[in-house]
Amino acid sequence: ITFEIVMEAVVSTQSTGSEVLETISKMDYDRRTRILFRMSGIPKNPEHKMRLLKQLILDYFHHSVSALSNGDFKTCLAAISDLFTPLTTLEDLAKYSTLCPDDELLSFLAEMNEDTFKTRCIAESMQIRRVGDDLFESTIHDFEDLDMEAVWQCIDLFKESILLTRENDIEQEAISLSRMGKVYHDVLKQRNKAKALFMEVVHLGTTLQPRNLSQEEWYRYATTVLAEYQLKEQRKEEQEWNVTRQVYLDKMKDKLNVLQEKSSSTSAQDFMVWLYKTHPPQHVKRFDVNLKDVKSATADQCKKLLAKAIVFYHPDKVDAKVFSMEYKVFCEEITKCLTSKYECFK
Repeated sequence: ITFEIVMEAVVSTQSTGSEVLETISKMDYDRRTRILFRMSGIPKNPEHKMRLLKQLILDYFHHSVSALSNGDFKTCLAAISDLFTPLTTLEDLAKYSTLCPDDELLSFLAEMNEDTFKTRCIAESMQIRRVGDDLFESTIHDFEDLDMEAVWQCIDLFKESILLTRENDIEQEAISLSRMGKVYHDVLKQRNKAKALFMEVVHLGTTLQPRNLSQEEWYRYATTVLAEYQLKEQRKEEQEWNVTRQVYLDKMKDKLNVLQEKSSSTSAQDFMVWLYKTHPPQHVKRFDVNLKDVKSATADQCKKLLAKAIVFYHPDKVDAKVFSMEYKVFCEEITKCLTSKYECFK
């Protein structure tokens, strides 16, 4: 089909142009949009003109969305730029035409404006993030002579990228947040700021479920760094707890020696009887244990009674503010002795 034949069919007042649109739809994108663009300026019939413009707008828009889904933001932005002229022309026709525009056309224009704006924001966000990525890589390449002005420029670029995607694309927002977290973690060494950013990345990631993000580099990086932070915090807490705990262990040295001696020299039944009589669990509100049943317990019964005793004395059940930290540490040592006895029955 030649362009002259297409024009003749469109101009004809006897044709609605439907046959022509059907033929054009089979062409490749570049040829189709080129012909539609030239054709849209020919018909004098507003109805025919609007149909052509609408088809041209849809072609541009679908091409931009397809390019964006493949990460090709340049092609996406080019298609959106091409879309602007026919969209504006169609809006003017709908506004100034003697024909009363129907609700379907008005709805189409409103949706296209909204969707085009959203798509352009996402594409521009990806473009800005690419600039930030390239600048970051070139900056850290010479780490000994680090350009801090360039580092802060990277952060500004990632911030701008985040703002463009916020409420438009969750994944792209999360990617930009992860990039900014990387700058704070790798270069600026601001752990608290990086942690906050990576936690937001993970939070956004949960909203994308059931999609599996474990293969996405930006998500793996955020979760890996957070796991490192968590491990360091746990070690720090353990070190601080061990220092605090040791003070009370030294203070209770004699009492703990008796506890260890009873645990190692008596049966599980006798140890529990002694424990309940000498050091009953003060923090347990409903403590009802028959010591005679404990004394005469069989092996199976003893195992259950030990499990019950571990629950009674477990330090997690003790409120140190109410019963003192010393008592909590003592319950921890009792739990260790009971657990040792319990393991003998496995």
